[in-house]
Amino acid sequence: MAPPASLETVGWQTGQGRSMTTAVVVGGGLAGSSCAVALAGRGVEVTVLEAGERLGGRASSWRDGHTGDTVDIGPHIFHPNTTTCSASSGSWAAAT
Repeated sequence: MAPPASLETVGWQTGQGRSMTTAVVVGGGLAGSSCAVALAGRGVEVTVLEAGERLGGRASSWRDGHTGDTVDIGPHIFHPNTTTCSASSGSWAAAT
């Protein structure tokens, strides 16, 4: 799998001599959280807008009221060929 494109290679223009210092990411699911972590790693001040009560999108857990067990819901596995996602998982944990 190819590495993610940089802001420059996807046509991002910040203007002459200026650099992006702030960004807004809409959605705090896996993709939005990954984007926010990547931008923050480049020194950008990031605000994440999330409609839900928590980050993570469809990847979450809930406590079963009858048993008290924690049940994971959402994407349960990552395909082994998803090396970019696997490599990023450590930085997600560090950012939370």
